[in-house]
Amino acid sequence: AYVERIERLTEEKREADEAISETYKEAKANGYNPAILKKLIAERARDPAQAQEDDALLSHYREAAK
Repeated sequence: AYVERIERLTEEKREADEAISETYKEAKANGYNPAILKKLIAERARDPAQAQEDDALLSHYREAAK
């Protein structure tokens, strides 16, 4: 039963990956930059508190690099 369940979930994951890929292609065809979309999606998935901490640290590093 576990093997069949894992196989089904693996197939669903493959189908979802294909749908995501097609969506990026569609967005690109409509003038959007897929790399920037991926960054935006990753940003939205981040924990807000961790994002704020990371942004503050990045700002600090930028200032130190001047």
